[in-house]
Amino acid sequence: MRGNELSEVKRERIIGAFLSGVKQTVISTQLGIPTSTVNDTIKRYKETGSAIPKKRPGHPKMLTQHDTRVLQRIICTDRFSPISDITNKLNSRLETTLHHNTVRKYLHNEDIGSYTARKKPRLTEKHKKNRLKWCKEKKIGMMNGSGLYSLMSLGLLSLNQMVE
Repeated sequence: MRGNELSEVKRERIIGAFLSGVKQTVISTQLGIPTSTVNDTIKRYKETGSAIPKKRPGHPKMLTQHDTRVLQRIICTDRFSPISDITNKLNSRLETTLHHNTVRKYLHNEDIGSYTARKKPRLTEKHKKNRLKWCKEKKIGMMNGSGLYSLMSLGLLSLNQMVE
């Protein structure tokens, strides 16, 4: 059981047995826990009044909250830029040298997914003719000028065809 942290239930059982007057060796044999662990738990309870261990510090964060907001602003300016460009912009603004995987991890923590925009297939002349035919049949865009403009912007209608 070495290296594993005690569950809250076992800690409470250790403290309960200790407060009832049971010896540490008896507690350790009953629970199948080393005597040193029982001793440390009881010692922590005597010092702090709680059997819960202190929070371990861990590795410090690479980006502060301010830096994370800077990253979000970079993303908002151009959502489709690749991770390498985002990393370069962030490094230049913060004057750091973060790896692209670190930036990717922070983006994931902020629920900003990464994806590649799907390429749309080009319209062939056959597609354009079929669309124009369909629009003429349905009389779409023939009622007002805005519909004609939308057909022109899609490449379905040219000025010569409007005259016809």
